[in-house]
Amino acid sequence: MDAILVEQMRDYLSSKSTEELVKMWVENDRTKHVEETFEAIRQILEERGERIPAQMPRRKTQPIRKAQDIEKEHGGFFSFRTLISPIVIKIIYVLGMLALTIGGIVMIMMGLDVMGLGAEKLNIFGKQISFNKQILIGVALIVLGNIGWRLVCEGWILFFRMRDILGSIERHLKPGSGAP
Repeated sequence: MDAILVEQMRDYLSSKSTEELVKMWVENDRTKHVEETFEAIRQILEERGERIPAQMPRRKTQPIRKAQDIEKEHGGFFSFRTLISPIVIKIIYVLGMLALTIGGIVMIMMGLDVMGLGAEKLNIFGKQISFNKQILIGVALIVLGNIGWRLVCEGWILFFRMRDILGSIERHLKPGSGAP
């Protein structure tokens, strides 16, 4: 039994009334709820000082299966049911972020180094100041480049998350999956 899932279910179910929890407990519908749900209900009812009633016999349908169990049954990594792309995308994001930031810093340093060469004079509020485009490009690269790169990587991750969600829906809609 997954203790973390039991704790998450306790957090979720604690807002429900005692009557609702007793009804769920008695119905004992394993096609709608996993084992951890019933453990969480039992713990909440005990905390509230309620007597734990008898449960109805389990239905003969299959219980809801967890994603980890399905992955184990179907081969996981070598059947391409477990995708490594989201992890690779996160690594690529960090490398791209570092490259953009370092590139921006180099541009700024080059702009400062050649401030006298190729610098343009800007008239701001009546004062002439030297201005080098490389400094502006370096700052833009750091700020806008990293924001843009983040959006691109989030888009890639979004496609993989949609694939996971669609797979989950498909598993629950297949006959014999235990879905209501």
